[in-house]
Amino acid sequence: MKINLIKQLKLNQDIAVKIMDEINRRIPDYLWLKQASYDGQILKIKGEAISNNLIADFITNLEHSDIFGQVNLIDSTQKTEGGAVYLEFNLTVPVKKPQLTPPPTPQSQAPSKPTRRR
Repeated sequence: MKINLIKQLKLNQDIAVKIMDEINRRIPDYLWLKQASYDGQILKIKGEAISNNLIADFITNLEHSDIFGQVNLIDSTQKTEGGAVYLEFNLTVPVKKPQLTPPPTPQSQAPSKPTRRR
């Protein structure tokens, strides 16, 4: 039992690196992250983008990842600063933790009978 616990902890120890790598691979141009936090189950992302289409693309990209679940768009608010119009958004994303797969159990096989040649 202790060995399985140690193996599971080892699988989860670099989850933050995997999360950041996945986000980096899936973030579109002209979309910026302002804040990201992870509580062990849910990733919360705050960011800015120049269009709703970019936010939708980001959500789709995240959902195509093996480690993220269905993305929830909390809000998207249009802002203006210095004449520039942009959107602030908040997302929550469930993170699928890697699971320790049990080793395959050996199948007991009956001894094979030698075949006779005629």
